[in-house]
Amino acid sequence: MSAPNRPPRGATLVVSLYESLPDVLARVRNEAGHAVRLEIPTGSPLFLTAVEFRALREVARDRRIELSLVTDDSLRRQLASVFNLPVEGPGARPAEHRPHMGGPPAVNATTRTIAGAPPRTAPGAPPPVPPGERPVRVRNPLPPLPGDEPASREDGVRPAQPGRWPGRPRGDTDPAITTSPPTDGTPRRLAETGRVGDQAEPTDVVARSRESGRLAISPRTVALAIGALALTGVVLLAVGYFLLSSATVMITPVTRPASADLEYAIVPPDTDPPANVLVVPGERVSLDFSVEASQATTGTRAEPAGEARGRVRFSNPNDEDIDIAAGTSLETEAGQAYAVDEDLTIPAGDPGLGRYGSAEASVTAEDPGTGGNIEIGGLSGRLENGVYFSNRDAPLADGTDREVPVVAAGDVQALRETATVALREKITAEVDQSTPDGVTIVPESIAEDDLTFSFSGQAGDEAETLSVTASAPVTVLTYRPAETETAILADATTRLTAGAPAGFQFDPASLQLAAPVLVEADGSGARYTVTGSGRWVALISDADRDRLADQLAGSDAGEADRILSSVPSIEGSEVDYGPGWLPDRMPPSAGRISIAVDD
Repeated sequence: MSAPNRPPRGATLVVSLYESLPDVLARVRNEAGHAVRLEIPTGSPLFLTAVEFRALREVARDRRIELSLVTDDSLRRQLASVFNLPVEGPGARPAEHRPHMGGPPAVNATTRTIAGAPPRTAPGAPPPVPPGERPVRVRNPLPPLPGDEPASREDGVRPAQPGRWPGRPRGDTDPAITTSPPTDGTPRRLAETGRVGDQAEPTDVVARSRESGRLAISPRTVALAIGALALTGVVLLAVGYFLLSSATVMITPVTRPASADLEYAIVPPDTDPPANVLVVPGERVSLDFSVEASQATTGTRAEPAGEARGRVRFSNPNDEDIDIAAGTSLETEAGQAYAVDEDLTIPAGDPGLGRYGSAEASVTAEDPGTGGNIEIGGLSGRLENGVYFSNRDAPLADGTDREVPVVAAGDVQALRETATVALREKITAEVDQSTPDGVTIVPESIAEDDLTFSFSGQAGDEAETLSVTASAPVTVLTYRPAETETAILADATTRLTAGAPAGFQFDPASLQLAAPVLVEADGSGARYTVTGSGRWVALISDADRDRLADQLAGSDAGEADRILSSVPSIEGSEVDYGPGWLPDRMPPSAGRISIAVDD
């Protein structure tokens, strides 16, 4: 039995309206090595996605088929251009293959076939379409079934255009799956071949629909089902809104800063308290304290240390030798005395010739110190025996003074202040240690007149260190800080509450006290001022909340924000709508609106 003839080069395959993708790919695959024109009807559910075109291109490449498409659908033309598949318009004729003349035959790089070679025919291929005949198309196709997927925008392709079903038949569209043509000699159906003379039986259409598990559902039925679902959703939302909706409004009221200055006094029980101030009871405690302190002196005084020395020249105008004994005193015009260090004899001079006998000797200042240092010629004069003397060659030097530390007047005062501070610190520490827990003293209640000081030296005394012992029998005032703070907070709260503006109330939790400032302190007690600060909060009563809930009932989120922002006593607000699956809208009933004030 001979195999069916293959279609000639340039054969046209028409995609049936009820044909599956594997069927079409199998038919194209049977045209291996040939040029094929694949005509896709506009109403076909196939070749509307990039996946189908990719499978078609792979089959053409694998079987070396010179494939071109015939379609007037812009979507399919775009998909074909994405996958480099040539497209022809409807009714175009395939290009004629002419044999290559001269030389070796030309090879088509795309189909890898030799130009001019006779077409190859695969066994079982359907007969070609006779010249002049148009392929038969089946009209009134079955409507698309639920589950058909519309063409996506994969690889930049737009979706299917309106007016045709954008999906494709359900089933395996893997291009690797092939469907062999029938080999029992029976004619293939139009759904498989799409050629003239093939038959398309209605029973086959129904069978295909059943085999693929699909039911023929009309678009009107789908639209009615969708409308019913939408109506059900609307009804559920309405019921949920009227029965389940709720809202919680958290209000932040308007605030104003509040402050007040208070004055309080700590006084012992036997002292009359001052008027118009908060009185805090205190207690006197008598104790004896003493401290010792010392510091380095800062004063200095210069005292002579080394004697000035030098050489003196003697001149004798007499005609006889003159002896000068050691210890002979030589004085300057200012009375600074120098003693000759050794005995010497001054030779006689010649008065007639005007010659003087001369000799030199060393001298030392009789008083040490830098006062003995004099310049050249500073020690000059004449002794009673007529001999002249002068340090005419060099100055007298080496006289020195030493610096002695002494007590300066400021040292005494500074040490007195240091001892006073140390004594008060000791009093404070020892009183706190000797008092029960929760009791402290008023440091300013110690009077300086009660202190006595014993210094180791006075101003001008030579000393490197000055020390002092400070002592005092003192009486200090004690009080209980916890009770004092409680009394101050209560008084400040009362004052700030009374001073609240109209429509406001004081928030006690916001009250803070600054550090106390001493006004005065003596043996009768101590007075302080302190500033209390906080905030006044706008008053929102229960009646205000009920009225606000009535205004908010039934409003949407935007209107609710406008209502809340229009209330002068509200600085800010936050609304929590429930349940979450309902739109943000106030419940229709004010009873389901909860209004709370942020503290």
